[in-house]
Amino acid sequence: MKVYLIRSKDVKTSIYKEVYGLLIGYDGPIQFDTLNKSVNFQDESILSWDLIFKDMTTFRYQNNIQSADFLIFLTSRPNENNWFSSTSFCDGSL
Repeated sequence: MKVYLIRSKDVKTSIYKEVYGLLIGYDGPIQFDTLNKSVNFQDESILSWDLIFKDMTTFRYQNNIQSADFLIFLTSRPNENNWFSSTSFCDGSL
């Protein structure tokens, strides 16, 4: 299983690299990877789940990331439900 770590522009590169370093420090069946790209959201102060998942789906297709692979998105911006995390499954459409 491959998992890509993605960040929004508001997450410092040093924090992003530190999180990635922690994740790859453990042996296991999950292969972590990064792309030297970030996601930039417009000036919305609170992100909606629809916007996050739409932008992650677009990011997936623009970067040829397979639907079987996972994306972990790091951001310091709040979301509409103030949740720590959530999942969405790629259905093959934008």
